[in-house]
Amino acid sequence: MEVRGLRTTQKPKPHRYPRSKAKPMDLTNVVEYWEANAENWTRFSRAGYDVYRDTLNTPAFLAMLPPVDGLAGLDIGCGEGTNTRQLARRGARIHAIDIAPTFIRHWASCTSLPTRPHFLSPILRSISPRRSCR
Repeated sequence: MEVRGLRTTQKPKPHRYPRSKAKPMDLTNVVEYWEANAENWTRFSRAGYDVYRDTLNTPAFLAMLPPVDGLAGLDIGCGEGTNTRQLARRGARIHAIDIAPTFIRHWASCTSLPTRPHFLSPILRSISPRRSCR
C-alpha cells in the first residue's frame, strides 16, 4: 500500500471521532437553544454579518423561484423574517412560523406587510411525529 508517496505494509488506521457526551436533543432543547440565541442572531444578521445568506443563499433561492405574485406559501422556521418579507414584497401571501418567540417578536416589529408570523411551539407539541409521517 502507498500512503502519501511512501510504501508501507500497514493499512492506515481509520479516523475515529471521540464519542460525544451530549445527550440527544428533544423539542424542548431545540426551542431553548433557538430562543437563547434569537436576540443575537437577529441583531447580527440585520447588521449585515450573515454574509453567506445575503450574498449567496437568498439571492440564489429567490432566483430559482417562479413569479410568486398572488401565490401562497409557508415559511417554516422563518427566524426574524428576512425571506418572508422579501417574498411578501414580491406579492406572495406568506404564512410564517417559528419555534422561538423572540424571532416572532422581531419579525412582527419590523414589518408593515399584511403577512403575520405565528409562534409554532404549541403546534409542534400537538403533532405526533409517528402519525404525521404515515
